[in-house]
Amino acid sequence: VTAASCSATSAVITVQQVAQPTALVAQSPAAICAGEAIPALTATGTGTNIIQWYTTPDLTGTPVGTGSPFTPAINNQAAGTFTFYAVQSNNGCLSPATPVTVTINT
Repeated sequence: VTAASCSATSAVITVQQVAQPTALVAQSPAAICAGEAIPALTATGTGTNIIQWYTTPDLTGTPVGTGSPFTPAINNQAAGTFTFYAVQSNNGCLSPATPVTVTINT
């Protein structure tokens, strides 16, 4: 393209629209007693999407784990409720978060 002694080259840009993945299917494991083994958490996604686990519902920070099953690093000697949020990633697009809770009783 040339106009008023200026020239420019045009380029073709291809934009690929990626659909947001659906929420994972996951269920919280049964409560355990202090001292017992931390259960592995499982989530079912679709296709070859990558499953990631976070400790915050807004998915900030680095994932604390990937894949399914995932065994979180929790102190099994202390009673408490610990919630993890699982998402599946498709080309950088994240699904809505699915909460999965580990409960440790005294």
